[in-house]
Amino acid sequence: MTVYLESNFILELALDQEQAAAASAILARAESGEIELAFPAFSLSEPFATVIQRARRRDHFVSTVNEQRRELRRSPFHELDIEPLERIPAAIDLINAREMDRLIAIVERTLLVATLIPTDLPVFRQAMTLRSEHDLSVPDSIIYAAVITHLSKNRTSGPHSFINKNFKDFQDPTIIDTLSNLSRTFLPSFSAGASLFDSSIG
Repeated sequence: MTVYLESNFILELALDQEQAAAASAILARAESGEIELAFPAFSLSEPFATVIQRARRRDHFVSTVNEQRRELRRSPFHELDIEPLERIPAAIDLINAREMDRLIAIVERTLLVATLIPTDLPVFRQAMTLRSEHDLSVPDSIIYAAVITHLSKNRTSGPHSFINKNFKDFQDPTIIDTLSNLSRTFLPSFSAGASLFDSSIG
């Protein structure tokens, strides 16, 4: 059984979001050799872009706080009240570093057990065709093309599964039919995936 995943799986674990426990269970299944993971290489960049963007937003917030601190210091009347603000920059730096460190660790852990699906010229050309046919975004079309290309060549025992939290991005009936014809199940959450594997493997 091969489980196809993309960037939201990495982010779920790295940011410890609501389905992180289920995503962790799926990764543990792969580490124990019970399932195989396949990951479009193209989607590895998005988690880093997301974490960097989050850090930039926080840094902008820190700049605003620092500006207010400088202004408030001009008045002795606020001297005691601004003390909590002094701790914000260091706290934000710690949060930013923790998220990036965790992301790096999760990516490395995933790469140890996952097959990376390259975005070569045939995959890219197919993605551009699929983009027009299904009104997909460019990133989603590349991910979809990579997955169905790998599925069409996958000789491991199935059925295989594609897990994606953003179900609405791939809910076109034609996409669902294509995946079904390739012996694959489309699951809309990591919790659903973890439950399926528990029942079919455990």
